[in-house]
Amino acid sequence: MKSTTLKRIKEVAAVLITAVILTSGFSAGGISADAEKTKVIVNVTEQNGVSLCKTAENSGVEVCDVYENLSSFSALASPVEIEKLKSIFGDGNVIVSERFTLPEEPIITDAESAELMSYENGYDGEGTVIAVIDSCFLAEHEYFDTDLSSPKLSRADIETLIAEGKVQPGRYVSEKIPFAYDYYGNDTDVNGKGAHGTHVAGIAGGKVEKTRRGTAPGAQLLLMKVYNDETGGAETADIIKAINDAITLGADVINLSLGSPCGNSLDNETQAYEYYFAQLKKYGIDICCSAGNNAIIGKNLYGQRYPTTDVVDYGTISSPASADSAIAVSALTRVGGGYEVADYSSWGVLPGLKLKPDFCAVGTMVNSSTNTSKTSYGSGSGTSMAAPAGTGTVAVVKSYIKNKYPDLSDADAGILAKFFTANTAEILLDTDGIPVSPRAQGAGRIDSAAAVNTPVALYTDDFDTKINLYDNLGDSVTFSFTAENLSKESVTYNIKGVAVTDNYNVINGKTYVNGRSRLLQGAEVSFDCGNSVTLEPEEIKTITATLTFDASETERIFEVFTNGFFVEGFVSLYNDTNPEISIPFLGFKGSWAVQCAFDKNGLLGEYNVIYNNAEIPVYKIDGEEPFVAVPEGGKKMRIENMPVLRNFYQTITVMENLNGKEVGSEYYLSNAAKKSYWDAGLTKLSAVTTNEIPLRKKFLSALGEGEYYYALYTRGEYKESLAEMGPFKLKTVIDKTAPGAPRVSALKVSGGCIKYEISASDNFGIKSAGTNTEEQFDVMQVTHGEDARFDVASCDSVTVYDFAGNQKTAAVTNLEQCFICEFDGDGKLKWITAAKVPIVNGAPSYELEENTKIFIWDSNMHPKY
Repeated sequence: MKSTTLKRIKEVAAVLITAVILTSGFSAGGISADAEKTKVIVNVTEQNGVSLCKTAENSGVEVCDVYENLSSFSALASPVEIEKLKSIFGDGNVIVSERFTLPEEPIITDAESAELMSYENGYDGEGTVIAVIDSCFLAEHEYFDTDLSSPKLSRADIETLIAEGKVQPGRYVSEKIPFAYDYYGNDTDVNGKGAHGTHVAGIAGGKVEKTRRGTAPGAQLLLMKVYNDETGGAETADIIKAINDAITLGADVINLSLGSPCGNSLDNETQAYEYYFAQLKKYGIDICCSAGNNAIIGKNLYGQRYPTTDVVDYGTISSPASADSAIAVSALTRVGGGYEVADYSSWGVLPGLKLKPDFCAVGTMVNSSTNTSKTSYGSGSGTSMAAPAGTGTVAVVKSYIKNKYPDLSDADAGILAKFFTANTAEILLDTDGIPVSPRAQGAGRIDSAAAVNTPVALYTDDFDTKINLYDNLGDSVTFSFTAENLSKESVTYNIKGVAVTDNYNVINGKTYVNGRSRLLQGAEVSFDCGNSVTLEPEEIKTITATLTFDASETERIFEVFTNGFFVEGFVSLYNDTNPEISIPFLGFKGSWAVQCAFDKNGLLGEYNVIYNNAEIPVYKIDGEEPFVAVPEGGKKMRIENMPVLRNFYQTITVMENLNGKEVGSEYYLSNAAKKSYWDAGLTKLSAVTTNEIPLRKKFLSALGEGEYYYALYTRGEYKESLAEMGPFKLKTVIDKTAPGAPRVSALKVSGGCIKYEISASDNFGIKSAGTNTEEQFDVMQVTHGEDARFDVASCDSVTVYDFAGNQKTAAVTNLEQCFICEFDGDGKLKWITAAKVPIVNGAPSYELEENTKIFIWDSNMHPKY
């Protein structure tokens, strides 16, 4: 691509960070000071000795709430005021309050009911606090009528915090529920329509004697309602307000069973959540988010449809689970006494090639409390149910850590709880014994019994429990992780690694990802410590692994996965005494950016091309790339309903020649878009309409006849920044010239009848033809100036049409004349007409047999057939 376009793309990159504000708050075309005000959240990264409250007051806008724990405040601001706030605090620190809706519950056709029981390991979350930020709660449900032996929060604690104005004026319900508040309605009535919140809270920490229990029955629950009963939406500002209170109230774990599909990492929405979630770490608070119920791009839960193997970026992890500091929890289904990743559970990776989810928990047909009555229970499915199972498990592990390592800071205890939970997760295998992709299961199925019995934690340099290798891997790749022995005894583990990649099916000649893994043949994982590692008491050791690829296997896979393929797997440490621990890794062979963001092959649907305000066809002919044809330059063209396969931040539209050189001077910036996804078995097609671009070159002159590309260039996430993705190019033929006159080039005998073979030339090709006795029919031959040939029945005239709609008609009469002759079985001439026979109505007729031949001469008596 020409450097000027690259420069232009780089210039607009900074603009994209504000794309969410532009699309949510006001139009980029003009800002009115009198426009309706929008709620925004402002992050104050530098206070310069001024209190947060004073900083908010000095901002000159209508302040709604101040979030002391998060160094932020919310305000109502007009578009002009938003611009002013951005100039003061920075573009990325002014976020429009987005609205989340509750995820659709997936349709389940074949699954076993799953009762959530805490493990008999001596820990049940006692002394911990779980904040459930959700929809409606029936706080008086019997599932929450539980006496606790040592609750962290007392009634007096709550009353003091409220009296001091440090939290919202919530209601103390019981020891189990010391705080309940409706952040949308600004009151203490947390009940309402729907049972989502009640069900989620029960999974996290419900208990009815010994008959029924959630995952952390000893934990206290903060019931924080943020959803509007009427619209079903939850505002970012209310969620942040609840998080701010959860910090003040001493929450150990926060549960967010909400989100929007196909999350990014670098957009305003997710960066805002990352800003808040990262701050939770200093308080030692873990936050578990539902990964999403959107499976993968191209997967229809009814039809089991998967993407083709050229589509590599097919993950749909939701935001805010896509934030780096969030724990993304995917869902399991219990089948035949075992566990499988649920069909609906969203896969990773994130758009920037970072591994998510973090781990998985039971989420299908989970039985818990409902809002019908104080004693009602029911089953629910989705990652909304898996997230609180993860939340409760982390609370149990944190309760253990507080008891086992009392000298640890809150921040370290929070980090260690995630380490132990993820490291000891059980790696799920498919029916062939091959590990399920970590893009589906994360670290595996969490197990609190194992988590509270491991002496060793595994983590990366940035204190993560996943290893990201990114792309463009060579013949081998080396990576390291840390193993820390927290016990006062030495421990020895065997160590092994396994590498897998996507499996596929061939259906009707096309290759499709099938959602399963296959071993990466010939790949070997070796370690600098050999096949075992010994950790002395309280020793911290770096382990280095080398993954080596087989060249012939790599070449073979590239033949199927033409845009590259995933390299993923697990490193496991195991012995006969301690729980097995592991850490997943993920990389990519090839360039992650090469896949186009648009569905140019029609996987999810067809796009429409609009030329001069009318739709024109896109031609797809075997052996030719798709193209459109128009009769003149200068008119405007755009694409509508273009299905999106990758999240992107902007689109640049430009006309190019076939060598990729720009032939116009105009570029157009379109809004950001997210990929298409499946929801509750139905397609949610994300499609965009590109800006119109005139088919003209510099200085406004129309493009001349020829072949061009209508090109779309996009930028999307890659690691921690943006990168140019594979372009979409639609061949655009400008054809002002009509085809040459059609002519008879041969006569054929068929079924006892004479048919004319017609030849016609065009500078690009012939689309269709018709005669005075035959309706228009397709020819569809791209000839680039050569003759197109087709047959017609006896007629007086023939009309040919090129792809741009130009046409030419010619009479057949006297165009050609012929001699008719017959040969015997040995090929000897039996007879021939004595004169040229004109091909006109009323011409002499002859009995034509199979061995009859027709000879044609042109007007100069040169033989043609």
